[in-house]
Amino acid sequence: MNKILINIVVAFSLSAGSASVWSNASMGGINSLGVYDISIDTSTLNGISAGLSFDFLANSPGFADFVRISNFETDGAFDFLSFDTFGDVSVNPGSNATLGSSVDFSQFFQPLVLGDFVNFRLDFRNDPDAVLPGSTDFQNIFTVTLTDETGEDSLVQTDDSEGTDALLQADFSITLPQTAALSLFNASGLTITATPVAAVPLPAALPLMGFAISILAGLQKRRKLLMV
Repeated sequence: MNKILINIVVAFSLSAGSASVWSNASMGGINSLGVYDISIDTSTLNGISAGLSFDFLANSPGFADFVRISNFETDGAFDFLSFDTFGDVSVNPGSNATLGSSVDFSQFFQPLVLGDFVNFRLDFRNDPDAVLPGSTDFQNIFTVTLTDETGEDSLVQTDDSEGTDALLQADFSITLPQTAALSLFNASGLTITATPVAAVPLPAALPLMGFAISILAGLQKRRKLLMV
């Protein structure tokens, strides 16, 4: 009996550990395709008024893909009240923004004064049950570009093959189950890093784990009493 319960606890632990901030497993039809903490060393541009342009090119409207941007940090200053949006975008100012693929192009533009660093989190998701009308022959593409305060020109040159001077790009696959491949570009004067966010337990799994552990503890206590 104890061995069985130990296996149950291990099973709960493994299933709980399979979730990321949103969950790598399907929750309400939404799948996480990866969560990354992005850090940009902007010390060479300290004090410059700039903007972060988050762009979602929905080449493949047949797939319901999403990107959430959150955890904004800088030792400069964000202007969270002066953001701009276009297309399929929802924003909680100062907290997060979510871009979707229901239209051909979506953009979230966040103004800031640069300090020595800028950090934010990217969460790539899709809803495999919500295949939209349209072609699935081309990839959905998400990019992040550091621009001037008008959003018109990039502040740095990168080796982005598209010539847009993007800092990074995520390519969503055109087959199910989808993936989102993240690429970082070399940028003049900047250092960009992407750290995958470690899996965390699903909140719903924690009570189940506690229940299994409490049963195991009770049986251990009973076994000791019988041995006396």
